[in-house]
Amino acid sequence: MTTLSIVAHLLTMIVISGTVSSTFALADDQPDNNARSVASNPPPREFAPMTRSERLSRYLLGLSDGESILRAAASAGFAQASNTPKEWKGGAEG
Repeated sequence: MTTLSIVAHLLTMIVISGTVSSTFALADDQPDNNARSVASNPPPREFAPMTRSERLSRYLLGLSDGESILRAAASAGFAQASNTPKEWKGGAEG
């Protein structure tokens, strides 16, 4: 490519990026005419910490949910495939 075509490509990219940037900058300057939707939103709920029984139930559910069991099985499978730890030997005969 010649120097002239490189300069032309660079100028084209600068003009395009400037146009796109100014379009996005101007798009955010419009006034918000949607005041009704803001007024109709309910106020946020008041924060309430979890009780001991709620924490315990979430903990117990986390111990036996599908994701926990799947992670443990995958971890055991990878350990079995990589034969770690070596002292345990591998396979069913180990």
